[in-house]
Amino acid sequence: MKHINFSQVGRLSAVLLGLIVIVLYSITDQKAATPSKPSKQAPLAVRTHGVKINVDDMDKAIAFYIDKLGFEIESRQDYPREVFLKTGEPTKLSLRTVKKLQRPGPQDTRVSFTLQVNDLDQAIAKMKSHGVEFAETEKRKEGVGYAISIRDPFGARISMMHQTIVKVEPFKEPRIYNFGFYVPEMDAARSFYVGKLGFVVRSEKYLPLDLPLGHQDKTFGFMLHYRPDNVQAVKSAYPTLPWHTVVFETSDLHLTAMDLKKNGVKLLSASPEKSSEGYYLAFEDPFGNVSELLGQPSSNAAAAQATINDFAWLSGCWDHQQGNRQRDEIWSKPAGGSMLGMGRAVVDGKTTEYEFTWIHQEADGIYFTAKPSGQPEASFKLVRLEGKHAVFENPKHDFPQRVIYRQNPDGSLIARIEGEMKGQPRGIDFPFKRTKCD
Repeated sequence: MKHINFSQVGRLSAVLLGLIVIVLYSITDQKAATPSKPSKQAPLAVRTHGVKINVDDMDKAIAFYIDKLGFEIESRQDYPREVFLKTGEPTKLSLRTVKKLQRPGPQDTRVSFTLQVNDLDQAIAKMKSHGVEFAETEKRKEGVGYAISIRDPFGARISMMHQTIVKVEPFKEPRIYNFGFYVPEMDAARSFYVGKLGFVVRSEKYLPLDLPLGHQDKTFGFMLHYRPDNVQAVKSAYPTLPWHTVVFETSDLHLTAMDLKKNGVKLLSASPEKSSEGYYLAFEDPFGNVSELLGQPSSNAAAAQATINDFAWLSGCWDHQQGNRQRDEIWSKPAGGSMLGMGRAVVDGKTTEYEFTWIHQEADGIYFTAKPSGQPEASFKLVRLEGKHAVFENPKHDFPQRVIYRQNPDGSLIARIEGEMKGQPRGIDFPFKRTKCD
């Protein structure tokens, strides 16, 4: 966005350049802007993505999960590194080869992984016929039905649940029922996953032993299981991984990571790591459970339904000063399906860079177009909009592939460009504070 060599994707119309005067008039005609009052920390846009089953022998894992449990392969493009299994739902499930597999002790905190079955007695008979090892000799009563646990060839425990409290229409097995974490302290777990990651409590009726958590839209996320007598915290051995890894997702990996750090979350990755699904960061909960946060800047419904008026929060004057360097950005009010903007960098009293920008509504969506000084124009389509957090994307562009604007709860603004350069992730932040439009 600033001093970045954009690829040529067209020329900004002469109308835009000719309307810069209109931008200035529109801005200065507004009432003098004042800094926003600090507000409560906005919830993080973190969602559950799925589970990775970590193995040290992919062929043995395939033989068990496909031939014995009955899963079907969705993709083996990255075999033998990773194989994705069909789930019939948004939850992603994969088998992932790791160099060294950490085998937790019987009382160590760990990920829970539960499959739903139509009939538990029939499922038990089927597993016995396949020679599957059982972790329990008898089925147990749960709050929602009956269950029993089996083990995969690597020692990972898998629970099979027959839900009986409500009538369930017959379904194709296997089916994921839920996943989550066994924890030694429910209050601390709740404080971490709700208070720091932004999930919400769906119901407290299963307390003190179980707590279902959901996303901000109230859809189900995962479970917390309190087992004070047989679960203890551990010291993670990352990058060595245990049997299961819960994967969370966010539309903006960099900014969410910044928020997690502010919230005191321990990040284990020094920089984003690449997987078959994109870039991710590993982090740790208070008990030693290692999870992954995957960047997924894919389209959402809000982006598809957005209008130019949804960007009114960006209008006005923004400024950042550091020593002898100053950077400012000005945006007009939304009108006529567009917002016009411009920015510049000043060093030692001399303009070193400038840029004309344009957010415009087209028939197929909202676009951000930039024309930096001495460089080609580039356009990026809005793919995510979450309140005052907008992500524009152009996967075919060299660098950046994404342009991001986010207004923080304290009223400040972060403009960010990010993407890949020479196969490595790269991002640049431009922090701003609202200022008067003199």
